[in-house]
Amino acid sequence: MKNLKSIIHYECATSFKYIWLFYAIQYALVGFITMIVGLVMGTFEEVGTNCLEMNSLVYVSILGVLGFKEDFKMLIQHGFTRKYIFIATFSMFCFIAGTMALVDTAVGNMIHYETVSSFV
Repeated sequence: MKNLKSIIHYECATSFKYIWLFYAIQYALVGFITMIVGLVMGTFEEVGTNCLEMNSLVYVSILGVLGFKEDFKMLIQHGFTRKYIFIATFSMFCFIAGTMALVDTAVGNMIHYETVSSFV
């Protein structure tokens, strides 16, 4: 079980640091586009965000496609069984999806609160 714990920790730790980079880029682009649209229209009243969680779905999909092959090769070379690799990968996806769902929900509620309170 010590090997399983170490492989799950490795998978989650290596993936977790890239989530913040992803969100920094995503919200920088959203902010930039919002500023451009607001300046062109002359008002920020009808500028909004929609479907930001779709970006998380794309991120997790790309992470799965690109990350699994490299991690699988590395972990097989270090003597981990396929069963442990599958369990660790599944745990990583659950961890990443849960973290991203939490962030998307928090940001969505915050954006909703800010936009609704500004119209009242």
